[in-house]
Formats: sequence, structure tokens, C-alpha cells
Amino acid sequence: MTFKAPDSLSEQIADYLAERIIQGELAPGERIQEQKVTAALNVSRGSVREALLILERRHLIAILPRRGAHVTELSAHKVQSLCALMSEMYILLGTAVAQRWNVQADLAPFLVIRERLAAS
Repeated sequence: MTFKAPDSLSEQIADYLAERIIQGELAPGERIQEQKVTAALNVSRGSVREALLILERRHLIAILPRRGAHVTELSAHKVQSLCALMSEMYILLGTAVAQRWNVQADLAPFLVIRERLAAS
């Protein structure tokens, strides 16, 4: 059985804003104002700030000093670059786990997945 803690309020706000960005409701370059989000969602400003930091880590927005948060442009090149980077990171993680694996029988399915990732 796996346990998954419920998403925090900040994560829920970040997911809501991410969905609006992905759907195109928030255009590239558009400013996201903390006060408007706070009023629209009836949440605290701290939760919105934390959500914006989450979105910045996901590369969906850029937070600039004295200019606020702006939606980043999701060009095909940027999406492909991020996917390639994530793929490489998963391969490195998988390799590190595989090197520390003790039972050979449990390793076989994992090696198949790692090869598929490397091939893609």
C-alpha cells in the first residue's frame, strides 16, 4: 500500500494556474498578479507566492525582481529540451538505483525499462 499525502493549498493553486497556462488562458508574457489570484481564489497571499515558486520550478513562469511573475513561452524547442533533460535525469537515477540493487531477479524488469528509456 502506498501513501500519498493530500496536495497542499499551494500545490492546488499551482495546479490551477498551470492548467490555465497550458490551456492558453494565460498568454506567454502575461503578468500574474498575486493580489488578483488571491482575490479570485479567496486564499492567502503566502499560499499564492508559494504556488508561484512551484510554477517557476516547473518552468511555466519566470519571476523577475521588481517586475513580478510572467508566463513563459512554451515553444516546441523548450518542451523538447525539458523532456530530453528529464529523460536523462531518469536514466541517471535508474542507473544509480541499479548499481545498488542486491537481488538480481528483481533487477531484470527494471533493466528492460531502462533500455526502453535510453532508446527513446
